[in-house]
Amino acid sequence: MSIPSHTGIFRIIKEKYGRTIIGTVRHYIKNAEVIASTKQHLTFNIRAKRYGLIPRSLQVRPLIQSHNGRQIALKASRDFFTTSNWREYEKNQTR
Repeated sequence: MSIPSHTGIFRIIKEKYGRTIIGTVRHYIKNAEVIASTKQHLTFNIRAKRYGLIPRSLQVRPLIQSHNGRQIALKASRDFFTTSNWREYEKNQTR
């Protein structure tokens, strides 16, 4: 086996397996990155829900600066975490 003339991983794959495989490898890597990112977001959201934290992106500001206005905004913020998708995911995690 000869030593490849290039040092990049994609060039090594190209020399050994050909051009058609490069697209498949890049597609696989992109999908793996998307899956890893989605798992990280999901883990973050589950931990935030478990500890009763509301991420800033989901916090609702009260339109009326009163006790009732703040309570309504807080309830709306918490309701973002209580969708049926969360319940389904949590059911699958306990199995």
